[in-house]
Amino acid sequence: MKHLTPKIVAVALFWLELPGLNAQINVDIRELTCPPEIDGVEERFWDEVDPVQIGMPEGTEQPTVTAYWKAVYDYEYIYVLINVEDDNHYPAWVSEGNSWEYDKPEIYFDVNDTLVDGLGPSTLFSGHYQFAPGFEMGGYGDLHTAAGTGNSPGGTYAYVLQGESYVYEQSITISSMSNKNGVAMEYWTITYLPENIGFDVTIVDQDEGITTSRQRMVWQSGDGLENEAWNSMDACGTIALSQYYYIHSCNRINEIKTVNVAVHPNPVSDFLTIDADFDRVVIHTILGQNVSTMNQIRTNKLDVGYLSKGVYILKVYKGERYIGAARIMKN
Repeated sequence: MKHLTPKIVAVALFWLELPGLNAQINVDIRELTCPPEIDGVEERFWDEVDPVQIGMPEGTEQPTVTAYWKAVYDYEYIYVLINVEDDNHYPAWVSEGNSWEYDKPEIYFDVNDTLVDGLGPSTLFSGHYQFAPGFEMGGYGDLHTAAGTGNSPGGTYAYVLQGESYVYEQSITISSMSNKNGVAMEYWTITYLPENIGFDVTIVDQDEGITTSRQRMVWQSGDGLENEAWNSMDACGTIALSQYYYIHSCNRINEIKTVNVAVHPNPVSDFLTIDADFDRVVIHTILGQNVSTMNQIRTNKLDVGYLSKGVYILKVYKGERYIGAARIMKN
């Protein structure tokens, strides 16, 4: 498993001291001025949001994924995008097993005034929530809707599979969450919670024919079964809705939707051929860090021999128009 360090610039990270915890990490998330299309595609406006690595195994488990999350918000929703690089996509609809035991992301929220209370979403109507619909056969690329329940917020979600890896994009309805006293959240109440919003992400990983139980990667709550986020969110991180940083992306969100651009060979050692009409290419690491920008390209064959071994995202443009993207493996 590769361990990659995300670039943190616009998203502020700092240690927040809370009662009962030694230290808790917080991420300030930025306001989005126009609602995005929930389609499971990491479109250009997400480039303005720095990734946060999900890199801690849950207890002694040994997942084989590399993942990050990004988040933004507006007055009605918190938007979360999760990008997972996997070597074997094995969801519950393939295994015919329980959803929680097989490949999928889980996100967690705690909207109480006091975050350290020994509780998690396993306790109904406790102000703790898990959003984890999972995958459905034939549901890739479609928009899905989830109704809110006692321990799951309402929202919409979509996911796209790229090889064995996937992007999972979600909008969580703020008003579908209430604290343990039954007070429904609104923009102003959730923005000014005294200890911010409890938050965490878990990636459930199973490999067909290799593992016999779930293997999980988490952002913060990696203390094993007893203290997993489902049972207690005390070890989770937090997010805060920033009042000072905005993403003005109306025109960029409505650009042409990302499509898969055909490239070959893939994996590649030296020269890569791109089957598209383009004149500019931007290459990113899997965590969104810019590696190279090539302008005024007059051929569809690129020399990528200078890249280090690993997985990259290649984004293709014609002038300023976004054409699409491809995931490449450099040997």
